[in-house]
Amino acid sequence: MMACKWIALWMGVICFCSHATAQKVLRPFPRHVKYFNGTIKPNAVSQAEMDKQVCDFYRQWKAKFVKSIPKKPESYIWFQNIGNKQCVSEGQGYGMTIVAIMAGYDASAQVTYDNLFHYYQAHPSGKSRYLMAWA
Repeated sequence: MMACKWIALWMGVICFCSHATAQKVLRPFPRHVKYFNGTIKPNAVSQAEMDKQVCDFYRQWKAKFVKSIPKKPESYIWFQNIGNKQCVSEGQGYGMTIVAIMAGYDASAQVTYDNLFHYYQAHPSGKSRYLMAWA
């Protein structure tokens, strides 16, 4: 019993330190890069308008599809039209990638990402704890 208390204490210290030393966003959105020659980019819309459209769509996507688990630091990417299933592993992975890309625009991106990651950890596949269960 005492060993469990020590493990819980150390896990708390590790979690606190990881949040206390969180890094700043290294490549915040919008991150304009030079495309390869021959790449077609819209020229009838300004870069600022394209950035705004991405941000608007992201806000709508996040409001509709990122769902939180009550009383837990976990979130999942909602998947519609799959019967009684709420989430699929590939959606969770895409959601984590989208949130990371939008860091810099979204001030809560780190918390959202961490919650998505905690949900992944809480739902391991039967084949490997490093994989998320499919649904």
